[in-house]
Amino acid sequence: MEMKKVTLSENLDESAHFTVKLIDDVGNLILLIILGIIPIINFIVAGYGAEIIRRGEELDKPPKLSEFGKLFIDGLKIAIAALLYALVPLLIGTIVGIMFAVPFKLKYYPELPTIFSLLWLYPVLAVTSLVGILFAIFGVMGILHMIRTDEFGKAFAFSEILKLIETVGWGEYLIWLIIMYVIGSIVAWLSAANFIVGAILSVFYIVFAARSAYHIYPKG
Repeated sequence: MEMKKVTLSENLDESAHFTVKLIDDVGNLILLIILGIIPIINFIVAGYGAEIIRRGEELDKPPKLSEFGKLFIDGLKIAIAALLYALVPLLIGTIVGIMFAVPFKLKYYPELPTIFSLLWLYPVLAVTSLVGILFAIFGVMGILHMIRTDEFGKAFAFSEILKLIETVGWGEYLIWLIIMYVIGSIVAWLSAANFIVGAILSVFYIVFAARSAYHIYPKG
């Protein structure tokens, strides 16, 4: 049986309580931390998050690590889908950059000092950022859709993704994304300040975000 629709505050509260239970199995937690700091192998931890999203109501606490091969493949799928979503904004940014930089620097203002010749970067960054935000909005729900349906192509089923977002409600979905982004940014900042602390917090964040993502994804 699927868990009933919860409010955003209930989502965050339940997800926090779920995540804290990581400390109930210290061995499992340590293994997750170790796997999380090894390049490529850390796809397993992303796959672990996918398992939490997929199993949902079946879990009342973070599961024991198992089926490492399956978790790795799940994590790899997430990485590939995220990369494909990121390529479009980067491609658009590159095209816009060429359109602005070449005439700005070489034709119209060749005499400007270097610092002023870089003014073309502002519209490029603006366009790239706006497109990136749009693709992130669809990309997160797309990846959730991929995980829940266990079909890679569903990550790019835009009409279905749009309906899912509308079911959640644009306001609630965007607020949830902002909350996840802020928490993730804090974890990234702490990771840069202290490697060990960052490695530990990253595991807790992945579990928290996965459980919360399960709640935000429409049921039924």
